[in-house]
Amino acid sequence: MIRQITCRSCGLNFEMLEQIASGKLFCPNCACEIEEQGGEQVETIGDYRLDKLLGQGGMGQVYSAVAPDGKRYALKVMIQESLESPELIERFDREMAIMAGLDHDNIVKVIDTGATSSFKFYVMELVEGTTLRQMIRGGALSEDRIIDIAIGMLRGLGYAHAHGIVHRDIKPENILFDRQGVVKVTDFGLARKFAAGSDQQSLTATNAFMGTENYMSPEQKVNPKAVTHKTDLYAAGVVFYEMLTGGLLPMGIFQPPSYYKPVHQYWDTLTFRMLDINPDMRPDNCEAIIAELERFREHRSSLAGPPDSHKPAASVRQPGVSQEDKAFERFVEEENDRIRARLQDMLEEATEKYHAHDYQAALPLFEASLSVVLDPDERASILEWMRLCRERIREAKMADVPSLLCPCCRKPFRWSSPGPIPDEFDCPLCRCALAYDALRKQLHRRGETLKKTPPSSDNGGEPARTQGMKLSDFAYQAALLLLVSIALIDWSYPELFEGVVTWCCKYGLTGLTGLSAGQVIIVARFLVHLVVLVVVVRLAYILSGF
Repeated sequence: MIRQITCRSCGLNFEMLEQIASGKLFCPNCACEIEEQGGEQVETIGDYRLDKLLGQGGMGQVYSAVAPDGKRYALKVMIQESLESPELIERFDREMAIMAGLDHDNIVKVIDTGATSSFKFYVMELVEGTTLRQMIRGGALSEDRIIDIAIGMLRGLGYAHAHGIVHRDIKPENILFDRQGVVKVTDFGLARKFAAGSDQQSLTATNAFMGTENYMSPEQKVNPKAVTHKTDLYAAGVVFYEMLTGGLLPMGIFQPPSYYKPVHQYWDTLTFRMLDINPDMRPDNCEAIIAELERFREHRSSLAGPPDSHKPAASVRQPGVSQEDKAFERFVEEENDRIRARLQDMLEEATEKYHAHDYQAALPLFEASLSVVLDPDERASILEWMRLCRERIREAKMADVPSLLCPCCRKPFRWSSPGPIPDEFDCPLCRCALAYDALRKQLHRRGETLKKTPPSSDNGGEPARTQGMKLSDFAYQAALLLLVSIALIDWSYPELFEGVVTWCCKYGLTGLTGLSAGQVIIVARFLVHLVVLVVVVRLAYILSGF
């Protein structure tokens, strides 16, 4: 219960929730320890008299309260730990606002909201029945009862979805039943709006409260901010599976419900569709599932038929295919027709987006279609569309990537790393040290200074690159040209080459090197041909593009 406590050290009067688990209490002003059972119990909050504690969750305590007119309600108060967290306070305010804006027979109604000097609270209708979890643990549910529960739950969720609210925490503990057996959806503490904006961002700013793991859809585990109403359909599918199997969870590679319990095979199809990892392949909305369940209930009632006391017992069973099997075949055929129509619409939409050059949007639609197509020819066609989409996406990305030319190896390369080009980096081809001039958008060797020489008036505007050519560059080119010429002379007129070398040896080269004329000829030919070979290989490397 709630206690009115006075601190003996500082004299502060404050209210504090009595914790279910015993622990030390401290004054919020002076932090002095307070006796656990100290203070007086608070019997009223606002205009409501507290009766008894019904339960405690992660964010608040729920009490049975009596209004001034004598009606009994459920009153939820934030626990002390939640009052110290701005995020939990915001979450509590959201829950109050969302539940107050939903008025449906299958959703727990909010009657009143308020606050005291120490607590925030809201008052909702008191559901004095049981929870779906208790019903599942209590024994097997009949298929007719499962249909009623499913329709009631989906009607409440469909109403919330129509108002732009996704629950995000559907589980048997949050499905209540009043004394008349009416389904009531409760606990909208994790609910959020479909529309993007600041509300969406602040509600999911922390990963501490994202839902119950066994009931979370794959997309909710990956990105809780991007969930839609299909997330609630996935959680409802888990709840259906539990009701049909007596409490088992569809984890990993799971068997259909009919594997564990003698239920109709329609439930296998429905639960597998609702538990599809691809949200696009789940049913469109709650109304579509409700329509299917109502048709399924009509099939069951038509098979049972009205009692006929005049019909002999032997005529009940007919040889061959039974009426139930025929009805089931018709039902499955109708469902297959609906799925084929949905698949055709999805393929048409994907094709339109492809022709509109929206390849990013077309590719997921083709992938979703591929997951349900079994015909080999159709799968080959969809795979070809997917390949074309990926190629167009890759081409678009490559078009945005800048192309650079290395001044060392004279080979182009693309800068594909994210972010701007750094001032210094190594060439990905030859690994030489490069520097990038962002102002001129030029690459040069690291340590080399770029000088901008203005064109002279006496050379007719010759480029500065030619004017600023160094003497060493001329010497290098002249030496290279001389060596190539010597190699050509040796290849064309070897006698002339040998005569020139012999003449040089006769007039001093032999005395300097200590080698004979024949040895000098061999060494000279080796060096000249080696240099020419290196030049030719480098030129081929530059021109090849590899």
